[in-house]
Amino acid sequence: MELKSYERKSAGALLTLNGIALIALSLLGPLFTQRIRYATSPSGISQMMGQDAVNLFIFGPLFAVGGILYWTGKRIGPYVTAMAAVFLLYFGLTVGIGMEWSDVRYVGNSEQAFALFLFFFISGLVLSVVTLTEFGRMSMTSMPPKVKIPYSVVFALFILLFSGMWISEISDVLRTGTARGYDEAPTIFWVIRFLDLGLSIPLALFSLYLLWTRPDSSPGIQMLLYGFFITMIISVNAMGLTMAAKGDADYIFSQQLVFLGIACIVFWGYGLIVRSIHAPEIK
Repeated sequence: MELKSYERKSAGALLTLNGIALIALSLLGPLFTQRIRYATSPSGISQMMGQDAVNLFIFGPLFAVGGILYWTGKRIGPYVTAMAAVFLLYFGLTVGIGMEWSDVRYVGNSEQAFALFLFFFISGLVLSVVTLTEFGRMSMTSMPPKVKIPYSVVFALFILLFSGMWISEISDVLRTGTARGYDEAPTIFWVIRFLDLGLSIPLALFSLYLLWTRPDSSPGIQMLLYGFFITMIISVNAMGLTMAAKGDADYIFSQQLVFLGIACIVFWGYGLIVRSIHAPEIK
């Protein structure tokens, strides 16, 4: 199936609107004007400031310009769309339902931006379908074994490390009733782990399976996966640096090093996948 011209233009306009909305949300959030206040822990506020920073200086401009490029038929357009798709879905969910609404220790008004968070979520769903459709037209060369084997091993270890971090913390909660940061923000604790263990990690494993069994049919899944991991690893590292700058008690330097290492793996894998994809000209 091929997207019609007006469908591409609509997707490009939607992506640009999301970029502008991310910039606006960042300016209204805790990093700048504090017009939007999130009902979460001080550590959570520090993390939101880090997210605001990357939304304002990286993702917002990237998506706004990427939407224009997609509208005009530039080859890079679908790649920026893929970068935004799952990120917007994930971000809309976490900020929309991850606040500590029932905790009297925290006061916020982010529910006033409910329509915006819902817009991010719905846009993420739409752009995910657009990405799968767009990359369904493209072919993907199977990696030679000397590349695919080490890539698969490193990628699998990365996924196991990522999964193990969350499973260990969930185990701590089930065993002792608490974990690092759990008492301060239990809602976002469960939201993040539910989404990662239920969405991003299964998607990652499925992409690895397709890479070995059906490489020609996997460009869309690969792009959704790496778009999500690139945006999220940038976000996570920005959150960690913000926590370190603010002297947050929940900041762990060794964990920051792990996430920096994961970032290197993600960008390496993204480069390998992109070089394997052959995109036709957008008409």
